[in-house]
Amino acid sequence: MFVYKIDEITNGLLTKFECGYPCATCDARDPSICTSCPKNRNRYLQRDKTTGRATCKSRCDRGYTFDRRAREKECFPCDVSCKTCRRGGSSQDRKFCVTCANDYQYFWREEAKCFNTLTRCPQGTYNSSRNRCTRCPKDCFACRNKKQCEWCNPFSKIPLLFNGQCSSTCKKRFTPSFQGVGDDRMGRCVKCEDPCYTCEEG
Repeated sequence: MFVYKIDEITNGLLTKFECGYPCATCDARDPSICTSCPKNRNRYLQRDKTTGRATCKSRCDRGYTFDRRAREKECFPCDVSCKTCRRGGSSQDRKFCVTCANDYQYFWREEAKCFNTLTRCPQGTYNSSRNRCTRCPKDCFACRNKKQCEWCNPFSKIPLLFNGQCSSTCKKRFTPSFQGVGDDRMGRCVKCEDPCYTCEEG
């Protein structure tokens, strides 16, 4: 006859709770926190952005997206810059904003990106109206508006800035002048010193 006894309890005794609805499995210490959802009920596991507590949802809340190809259905929070983001069925949709978060009020619809008040509209775009970022005209690296370029593409056929426009050559009494190198190279038309009618490149 064998006799068994407990010599030591190192981790204590854990009370086993039955998981609360709608969890399939749950945290051992809190049955209201889901760790997985019932697969036969088409539920998505969604974690609170602040607390990290997870529950199961029939569909992801606003501010979340999902990946329909994933084996385990889960809601992914949108990027911090987005109030809401695309819901096309890919986890990568979290990076593409539909509306902007409070601290990111500058929206570039073409790229589905939001920018904060420090960054504002990124290089190559301008604030067209109501914090909407619009792409600068072709061959313009930076601009004030659609008619006023501030920096021309140095690798284009019209790399010279003159009166807010990009040009291939300078008019009389002006000469091309370049500063910087590589992507930072900036070309502009500079007025010749009097009494010169034409002058060398500076």
